[in-house]
Amino acid sequence: MIQHVASVFILCLSLFLWGCDASDSGSDSGSDRSTDNGSENSLVTDVVDPALNQCDRRAEFPFDLESQELVVPYPNNIFTVSDSSSHSGRRLTVDRSFPLFSKYYGLLSYWLKSFETLEGFGLYSDLFVPLPDVELTLSTDNFKNQDQGVFVMVVDPDHPFYGEVAPVYAALEQRYLRLTPSVPLLENTDYAIVVTDAWQKSTGLCFDASPSMVRVSNGAVSSSSPYDYESVLTHLEEMGVQRQSVLSLSSFTTMPIFADMDKAQDILDDVNNDSPAVLTDWEFEPSDSSLIDAFVHAKLETPLFSDNKGIWRNNADRVLAVERSESVDVMLSLPKKELGEYQQPYPLMIYMHGTSKSRRDVKDVSDWFANIGFATIGMDSLCHGDRPNSINNETLCYYEFLNPLAWRDNGRESVAGFLWLLRAIKNLSEVDVIPEGGDGIPDFDVNQIYVTGVSLGAIQGGVLAGLVSDIEGYVFNVAGAKFTDIAFDHTVVKSILWLTGNIDSISGDADLTHLVYLSGLVFQSMLDASDPGVFLYNARRLRGKEYNVLQQGAAYDNQVSGLSGASFARAGGWPQLSPYVWEADLPLVDSPHWGSGFVQYDTADHDMIWRNDDLAFDLQSQLQYFLSTLQETGQGVIR
Repeated sequence: MIQHVASVFILCLSLFLWGCDASDSGSDSGSDRSTDNGSENSLVTDVVDPALNQCDRRAEFPFDLESQELVVPYPNNIFTVSDSSSHSGRRLTVDRSFPLFSKYYGLLSYWLKSFETLEGFGLYSDLFVPLPDVELTLSTDNFKNQDQGVFVMVVDPDHPFYGEVAPVYAALEQRYLRLTPSVPLLENTDYAIVVTDAWQKSTGLCFDASPSMVRVSNGAVSSSSPYDYESVLTHLEEMGVQRQSVLSLSSFTTMPIFADMDKAQDILDDVNNDSPAVLTDWEFEPSDSSLIDAFVHAKLETPLFSDNKGIWRNNADRVLAVERSESVDVMLSLPKKELGEYQQPYPLMIYMHGTSKSRRDVKDVSDWFANIGFATIGMDSLCHGDRPNSINNETLCYYEFLNPLAWRDNGRESVAGFLWLLRAIKNLSEVDVIPEGGDGIPDFDVNQIYVTGVSLGAIQGGVLAGLVSDIEGYVFNVAGAKFTDIAFDHTVVKSILWLTGNIDSISGDADLTHLVYLSGLVFQSMLDASDPGVFLYNARRLRGKEYNVLQQGAAYDNQVSGLSGASFARAGGWPQLSPYVWEADLPLVDSPHWGSGFVQYDTADHDMIWRNDDLAFDLQSQLQYFLSTLQETGQGVIR
């Protein structure tokens, strides 16, 4: 369902297009301006380029810090303002005259208001570099090192990954080089987007730096200017990049993503100390299963951090606080006392359900886990099951594309709910209701907790995995990361991009394809703080997090998208098992494989695990074997 919502958003934007006069813009594009400048100015330096006589063509690369309509790469810290209530001390702002946004500012202005509340630039969103009006060639669409002439580098000398180049995929637009991170950028980190004169030389095209770039390289721009790049150029020189080779440059800082979630956990700990998280109002429902004795229906009074508009830190003080609480329904399976070779106390499996599902799925999955000696527990996610839903539609309630900050925080609030459930599970250590009336043996081993998430549950589970350390292992079925991968892999959006591409080829002034990708940048940035890939990657790189994960993906997933599943795996850092359907830009390993891994199935069926066929049986058997070997040896086996 999330892919349908994403495509609806892009479709709505495309409908607006027909009311636009594509030639009516408040400013010329950066590439048009820079081409004009190139006809009036040429670079004169004392350095003789040894490749000068090998150039079939020469052009000036667009970069201008000194005009009102800046011609610079984006993101860029130029477009931030001070904000004392921000974790970073800054927040974003959008200059409507900036060429990247100017033509379609009016169409995006509704969402840009929310975009401007962000405390740093996105970690998964696209980056844009203005291009000259000349024919360009991409010899590769995968930029991974500074020798390729275009790169995104960490430029904070105090950062543990100072000098690291972030891998990006590249695509040529009409006026921009669009760079897409293949894994998220690091949170709260200073980066530079750099173009050097090494780019395109292999094609016989040589670039000259613009007069503005020459002045920046020579330190002619005042150090008090907000456009000062002297320190960035110094750091680049430390990494072996000569400042005279730089053609275009921006410095930007990514948003913090852990601060709010870490604070939420601290608050939940304080609340739990004062008033413990406890499952109340237990009601028992007999089970027809040969493995399950009964199901428990219970309530969990759950703290909520969102205001009545669904947004975190939206109070007068802009601080995270418990704004209210809600009684949330929980379901728990009670395995039989004599469960084959398995005995009490039973490990607990937290089951995280998908879109339009609920904690009632515990009934459907409890046998999967009872077969290997696990009890199962689940709760309703925000907007789902019996939780409040003013529009009576789980999908539209949760994925609020008209209020993307609420969409983001619906995700964070749901994860916070599972963090609270974890605390309630820890308080189950003395429960004794198996068999009916108890037998003096605790029912649950609260020190052995596992997670299985399907669809939306896998997305939320990925965020959870990046935050906690007391989960033994995870199974993620049809998981997805990165909103734009979900949106742009949908057939509707692919059709829109085909249409806009044809319009752009006929009318050079339209550049409607740019609008589609620009809208993706805006939305991706607003959703990054609840994206599982962002948390998986940053926890792994910055906090040394290690995962025990089985990820099962549909290669052509008709809801979350196969591309999104691959992004999830790349962020987590686990390999792809062979045989596979298509390579996900991951290390390849053969089965059986000891450790985490991504298994790809040749299907488009997002609901593949729910089918009554051999594929569903294989998926269920695979997760059971992974979990049982993980529990027995500390390392799961994927076969």
